[in-house]
Amino acid sequence: MRLSIKIILGSILVLGIATTSVFLYIKFPTEKGYEIRENSDFSKYMFPGKGTSDKPYILTGERFTGEERVYITGTSKHFTIKDCFFESCSSSGISLVRIHAHGTIKIINCTFQNSEIGILIDFAEGVTITNCSFDTNTVAVYSFDGWRLNLTNNIVKNNQRGFVLREWWGAISCDSNFFYNSSHYGLYITGSELGFHITNNEFIEDMMYITEYAIESTNDLGFSTFENNTFDGKLSRFYKNKSLLTIADEYSVIWLYKCNSVVIKNQNMSKVLRGIIAIQCNYLSISDSNFSEVTKAITTYDCANVSIDNVKIEGEYRNEGYISSMGIKIRLGDNCSINNSYISSLDYGVYYSTLGIQYNITNSNFIHCSFNLFFESSFNDQNTKMFISECLFLEGKIGVEFYSIFEVTISNNIFINQTSIVFDIFGCTNLSICFNYIDLRAGALETDIQDCDSVVYENNTVIS
Repeated sequence: MRLSIKIILGSILVLGIATTSVFLYIKFPTEKGYEIRENSDFSKYMFPGKGTSDKPYILTGERFTGEERVYITGTSKHFTIKDCFFESCSSSGISLVRIHAHGTIKIINCTFQNSEIGILIDFAEGVTITNCSFDTNTVAVYSFDGWRLNLTNNIVKNNQRGFVLREWWGAISCDSNFFYNSSHYGLYITGSELGFHITNNEFIEDMMYITEYAIESTNDLGFSTFENNTFDGKLSRFYKNKSLLTIADEYSVIWLYKCNSVVIKNQNMSKVLRGIIAIQCNYLSISDSNFSEVTKAITTYDCANVSIDNVKIEGEYRNEGYISSMGIKIRLGDNCSINNSYISSLDYGVYYSTLGIQYNITNSNFIHCSFNLFFESSFNDQNTKMFISECLFLEGKIGVEFYSIFEVTISNNIFINQTSIVFDIFGCTNLSICFNYIDLRAGALETDIQDCDSVVYENNTVIS
């Protein structure tokens, strides 16, 4: 148990003589640190302050280790934790649970080192974490649900995961933080209904990941900001509501939101979890670009008239199974084509989800991808047409796996040494597989075609 002793000097009058006396008071935390479960607990621990916005309760200058922690819930008082050191904490150094008062929590200039979780937030209405250091923790900050979260001027280094922000329904601000050498990712966001503001952060040998759910759950991504962030010294860009835009300078990450007539070319992106993300764009061209060690190189969401030509995508970055690697992910949208491209060594070469009308893949190579082309949908869209021709599929697990597409044409392709199955197709209305070269000598099953109304399978050369 830790004892905190404070010395107070004062004066008393004894028999008419002024005497300086020493008064001691001792505050006894629990054996596991401090537990605040209601407003009166702050007075019990004799924290200085009044719990107001101008005079918050303050916990300062203490050290916590092992099972010790600061656990706070059920309070409406303002409080600040500053200049504290948390080392080798077996659970979380600070836990903030179900705190409904708005903007009452500040954590300033604290150090979290070699702990399971530095700061755990399970719903809080307004938290500021600033000038703190997180080093060699399993997770630096893990937050789940809340109103507003401000993360500023923190150093996040050598952790497995840095800031993990899950399903936050208020606004998230992440500004001027330094992320270094996380084994998984420095910043991970799965949702924010009121938008996120990611600005002026520096990532060195580190990365940021924002899920599709975060994009979808934001009411209007136009409220969000993603500016002046650098990855290994290379600047990222976020374009909103732009037209007639040509992007030829190199960037580490490019985001597009509601942009029209955009040309992206001559990019060389490496060692980032996501390269190009386009949301609700029309007439988008991506060409003559290279992506190496990028877990998801290109993502289009609800975009129309997309052309991807002469891109090279190979290798995933720091992926240990928690995120599926994809060369190109296309969700919703119409009229998307992929041509003259090379995609290698990923979980999915091209991943389609809930398609629109016309999709073409021509003259492209897929090498060492577990799933070369994969499409998932819960319904058969009567307009969707998929055309695949003049492509090479080499040494993957599954050649083509499609579900519920109206019309599929697969012709004049080469499939060599798939290990599981070449054509795994279910629920297509019109299916044509013709004039392909299929080498089964790696032991793959040739076809598993089920519940398709019209199937033409002919003039294929099969080597077994």
